[in-house]
Amino acid sequence: MIVRSTFFEHKRRHLATWQHPNDTLAASQIDHFLITCRRFSDVIDVKTFWQVNVDSDHYLVVATLRARLSRFHSSRLETVRRLAVARLRDHEIATTFERNIGEKLHQAQQGTSGALEWQTVRQVIIDEAINTIGYQRPSEYNSWFDAECADITAKKNQARVKMLKHRTRANSESYKDLRRKERVSVCTDAKNGSFKTGRCLNSRGLTA
Repeated sequence: MIVRSTFFEHKRRHLATWQHPNDTLAASQIDHFLITCRRFSDVIDVKTFWQVNVDSDHYLVVATLRARLSRFHSSRLETVRRLAVARLRDHEIATTFERNIGEKLHQAQQGTSGALEWQTVRQVIIDEAINTIGYQRPSEYNSWFDAECADITAKKNQARVKMLKHRTRANSESYKDLRRKERVSVCTDAKNGSFKTGRCLNSRGLTA
């Protein structure tokens, strides 16, 4: 393994990856990007984006890689579609499903003298499942992140940039206060059970 992040020339602020809690001490480069010798030349650049807010004393390290596509491609994989088996909890649907399978197996049995092969039974069940219960639908996107959330997040990010440029107690307290307000703003619906629907944001690492 090779530490590739030390091979590129950037400004000091784009090299440091961690800020010491003591503001009088300089930031350090303690987070690195490692890669195998075989892929050494695939790393085009490694740089710290200190203005990106990840709510941490570590800065975001981003590597730019060169993609090497294979000349020969295997057969394209099909998207796996899942059957909506939860619909079988409905007594009427379950009864219809069971009755239709029984009728189709009985019809298939009449055409043979012996027991049905497993592949025939399996195919009957799959076909009837598709016809009766169908496939699961993709979960609908819930746009919970409204203008209010966007506004408070933008203010918090601006306060963070100001704090990084001028590390004063007032700037630090302003940033911490806006972080608390952001959590309250985006998690207001938690009392109504919105955590179960995924409408509440855990702001760690999701803001820029």
